[in-house]
Amino acid sequence: MKQLREVEGFIREEYKKYQVRTSIHHWQLRDMVTTSSNPNEIIYAHSNTVNLLNTSTQKTHTLMKNLVFNPTSMCYGHGIVAIGGQRSQLLTKNIQTGAEKRICTGGTINNGLEIFSHFGDTRVLVCNNDETIKEYSIYNMKRHSVLVHKAPVNSCSVSPDGKILATVGDTNEISLFSIDQEKYRLIKTMKGTNDASFKVSWSPSSVYLAVSTQDGYVCVYDIRNTEEKLAKIPSTQTPLVKGACRNVKFSPNIALDLLAFTEHVSHFTLVDARDFSKKQTIALTPPETDKHISGLAFSCLGDKLYVGTEMIVFEFDVDTTARRLFQTGQLN
Repeated sequence: MKQLREVEGFIREEYKKYQVRTSIHHWQLRDMVTTSSNPNEIIYAHSNTVNLLNTSTQKTHTLMKNLVFNPTSMCYGHGIVAIGGQRSQLLTKNIQTGAEKRICTGGTINNGLEIFSHFGDTRVLVCNNDETIKEYSIYNMKRHSVLVHKAPVNSCSVSPDGKILATVGDTNEISLFSIDQEKYRLIKTMKGTNDASFKVSWSPSSVYLAVSTQDGYVCVYDIRNTEEKLAKIPSTQTPLVKGACRNVKFSPNIALDLLAFTEHVSHFTLVDARDFSKKQTIALTPPETDKHISGLAFSCLGDKLYVGTEMIVFEFDVDTTARRLFQTGQLN
């Protein structure tokens, strides 16, 4: 496994800070900041509300308020925001029309959500502590499928080409399912590290798959050859709990080839996804101070990276010019 070299320049040193508060309602679930299809919008959860911040106007408005639960999971897709709760609550809202749907999925904590297009129907996948993933149609909240696992499921992600579902949970296994019109079929199970995983993410090409783990690693696989890991990237604070990798996401801009992940507190890292040989690690606090990280999200254009803490959301600019230029001598 190749060693990653620490570099600078994936993101610019200057950053903006937005004085908005975000909440963490489960000590291991840290995906409470996301972005919409508008390049200037951040969606985040605070207490029992879900808010939208327009970074251009710096105005905030509430999308969902006075919820009867505190969100443990959140996602955005196809104009829809979905929120999950600790007692199997599921709420979806269309940002444009305001249409809401509320159901109880059964089970316990809804750990992770994924909105995707299933052969023309917009659906949401709900990862639950009851060792299942349940699939619902956003239109009428009809349940279509239940995927049974061997342990609580923490995260799932559908490949951008819509062909494969990847899932992770409270074991070191990563499961891959083929997505057919009528059913899901388990096609492969891979081993991660020695501990549970909390987030799984696909590259925009549907070729690379990244998984963040409790014991402080991000594992990357080439889906064309999953017999061994393409990269195993340690956090800066592993093996401490502080270094547990909570969130991992690829930039949605395929030309930028970047992967970002957060640690339990204070640190996040960007990785060059062209050859996984270089990384840039950023500390949000001085060494003697810890800040709990509540979420991580690229803008829809991939030119900005947002990192949430409980009191502030940071905005970093990706150096898109440098990322589109290959340095002299590089052919990767």
